Amino acid sequence: MNRRKVLYISAIAIISGLFAIWAALTLSASFRATATDNAYVQADITAIAPKVAGYVTEVPVGDNTAVKAGDLLFAVDERDYAARAEQAGANVLAAESSVSHVEAAITLQYAIIRQAEAQLASAAAAQKHSLQESARQGRLRQEKATTEQKFEDSLRNKAQADAALAGAQANLDVQARQLDVLAARLSSARAVLAQARAALSLARLDLEHCRVHAPFDGVIGNRKARVGRYATPGSSLLDLVPLRDVWIVANFKETQLERIRVGQDARITVDGYPGAVLAGVVDSLAPGSGSAFSLLPPDNATGNFVRVVQRVPVKITLKENTLKGLLVPGLSVCVAVLPDPEKQPEHAHGFHD
Repeated sequence: MNRRKVLYISAIAIISGLFAIWAALTLSASFRATATDNAYVQADITAIAPKVAGYVTEVPVGDNTAVKAGDLLFAVDERDYAARAEQAGANVLAAESSVSHVEAAITLQYAIIRQAEAQLASAAAAQKHSLQESARQGRLRQEKATTEQKFEDSLRNKAQADAALAGAQANLDVQARQLDVLAARLSSARAVLAQARAALSLARLDLEHCRVHAPFDGVIGNRKARVGRYATPGSSLLDLVPLRDVWIVANFKETQLERIRVGQDARITVDGYPGAVLAGVVDSLAPGSGSAFSLLPPDNATGNFVRVVQRVPVKITLKENTLKGLLVPGLSVCVAVLPDPEKQPEHAHGFHD
């Protein structure tokens, strides 16, 4: 009986001990920082390429040179583009002259139309007079008070007046139609002028693009621009790195994501500067694992399946970069995401997954 009691008590003690160990591990895990050493410094590295082709004539910047926004990075031979701009300007002047010529012709045509309207009015008055004279001669002929010759002359004059009126009306119609023709020519000339001005704008833009300036503050890297090199549009000649605006990408295991939320504080140590500890904050989590965005994503539906723990990139921004100018893209760092923003560990060295 005593032996059974001893065994019973021993079993209870063992179970209680195991439960205490499990509780201790669980609590310690909930208060422990989520850490990884699979993390690297990132930045918006911008490849600078020319928009026009030509030989590089000027490179005022050197390797690893700090530049300000607006500084000249390199220049392409602009003589061909300057000549094209002058030619486009001459085409604009010629098109403007054509528009002015057509506008002057339209002004003259309005005067011709007014003249034709006056001629039509004169012909109408003459036709009215001849009609009245013919009617009067017809009455006199019936009364035997005029000669046959005068009556025939009045008929002839009436016919001539009718023809003159018809001719004046036709001339007015022709001149009005000519105004429509000139209006169409003016529209075409203005279209040619707009096209010439657009070509001039493009030529001037190409001329401006011969000189490439820094779009923002940064440091020159991967410089391939050399005087005498032939540059083609879209081919990168150098990279511009904004070292004042860097962040961290930490690749956490999928089993660690449960303890990571946006807004949590983080501590970062840099392998190259072991004495510095940087404060950061979780900015965002990638919408997929690293393998999901790879060039050849794995297809687990084919072949033999091997379960591999995936990693998800987590972006961490720096609260204050005390290593400005020294923290460059590609450096390896260690990241520890703190479970409570109020609790900050004293040391952040040697974090591992």
